[in-house]
Amino acid sequence: LLLWCSIHQISLKPFYLPGHLNSVADLLSRSSQVLGTEWTLHTAVFRRIHQMFPEIDVDLFATRLTTQLKKFVSPCPDPQAWAVDAMSMEWTNITPYAFPPFKLIPEVLKKLRQSSIRLFLIAPLWPNQSWFPEILELLCDQPVLIPAWHKLLRQPLGHRFHHNPQMLHLHVWPLSGLVSDRTDFRDQWHGMQPHPRDNLPFDFTNHTGEYFPIGAQNETWIQARPLFTK
Repeated sequence: LLLWCSIHQISLKPFYLPGHLNSVADLLSRSSQVLGTEWTLHTAVFRRIHQMFPEIDVDLFATRLTTQLKKFVSPCPDPQAWAVDAMSMEWTNITPYAFPPFKLIPEVLKKLRQSSIRLFLIAPLWPNQSWFPEILELLCDQPVLIPAWHKLLRQPLGHRFHHNPQMLHLHVWPLSGLVSDRTDFRDQWHGMQPHPRDNLPFDFTNHTGEYFPIGAQNETWIQARPLFTK
């Protein structure tokens, strides 16, 4: 291999990639595995998200097998990718869609604070997580509830679907690194108070045509809207 590269004037550059992210090169050896970091949204769900937010122009955490857009950022070198390693590149002049592994959410939020872009994050409504208050703080538009369809999340190969998407309570979170965007949004919703029925337990699977509360930030009551309406 080295001799062939030398003859063709090709340089090799070593690149370390953690095994759990090695989704392209290692597919054949993992063909029977279900990988928690490689879920992708149902195409119809993403299409609706893109209709609501047409400014989205790049899939920030994807491979050629999971990308929802032609323009995507891969975790490893890929000639089809627009860029490599979303967490090390500059977030400028883009409006990304981001469905990262959940353990990366704190790092994503930290990097967004250092940027001046809007980002549409797919993440769970998990109020007990340490990063959840920061998501509310970074909001620049209403969150959107993603319906918990049976085949909402799939693996890149085969027909493997998440066995319980209801437990994730996935939302689209429109976030911004610009303070002015966040302030404008909070001013818009300032003073909204929960209805008495909002003290009832949530039913995350049946909201199809109404707005419902998800939390408060700086005395501003935040409501989510449904992805699909009746």
